[in-house]
Amino acid sequence: MVEYFGRLNGLDEATLKKRVDDIFNRLDMNGFRDRRCDKLSTGMKQKTSIARTLVHDPPVMIFDEPTNGLDIMTARTITAFISRMSRQTARPSSSPLTS
Repeated sequence: MVEYFGRLNGLDEATLKKRVDDIFNRLDMNGFRDRRCDKLSTGMKQKTSIARTLVHDPPVMIFDEPTNGLDIMTARTITAFISRMSRQTARPSSSPLTS
């Protein structure tokens, strides 16, 4: 699903693969990388939603309760990821997905 949204946003295959690999590693998503969406838990769906939003490196990100309904470990992972992205995007010369 994440790859699909990257392609919709015009990413070439090399860039798409690099960004998907990076996001999946940072959000600890490799364990369910090839699982069907209807088989994902709430936390997995939330991570997938964030990943598909970020894959094309948007200039602005708005999250509405990104940890709602998640277990504490998944919520911490998501919160840390968003904080890291926020700090990295504060530097205009670098992309958070490539640094």
